[in-house]
Amino acid sequence: MFNGNLSWGRSSEAQGLFVPLWWRSASVEKAAQIDDVVRDVTRPGVYAFEGRHDAHSNRSVLYIGSSQTLSQRIPQSFLTLSYQSSNDRWYFSDCWDVKVLYAEVVEEQQELIPHIERLLIVAHAPPFNNHAVRSPYEGPQNLIVMNCGEKRHLLPTLVADYYQKNGWPEPPSDRP
Repeated sequence: MFNGNLSWGRSSEAQGLFVPLWWRSASVEKAAQIDDVVRDVTRPGVYAFEGRHDAHSNRSVLYIGSSQTLSQRIPQSFLTLSYQSSNDRWYFSDCWDVKVLYAEVVEEQQELIPHIERLLIVAHAPPFNNHAVRSPYEGPQNLIVMNCGEKRHLLPTLVADYYQKNGWPEPPSDRP
């Protein structure tokens, strides 16, 4: 974890809470494949499903979630999304080339998991996340998520200030 000064533009400074996420990914067609992929995942973290969907001409992020037990939650989400939801809508019937992506969060930053998930959802607006979840980000303003590894279609860097209700903060007036 890095907490430090960040400068952008003409010399504006801000304190940043940097969260690096090292993503891993695997293709999945059946729930049993997901069980094999995430069997050894031990830490809490965030996950996403990516694939092709009728609403998008290319590959895109379809769903983002988080859990204290990724090895159990990811297969549950895949079953829920791929077969039938509680309101009898069939979801992945119009999706293909599905991949699961997941990133464990280090112990020192696990209290940030709900904010990390929220920032990922706001930034990517996945079609299978609840529309009510896609309101402006309201977590810590200094959160900066850096997506690394097999991040696929996840944006490389997410700066919470950008996704706040009012967008980027104004630079201090005492700056030239």
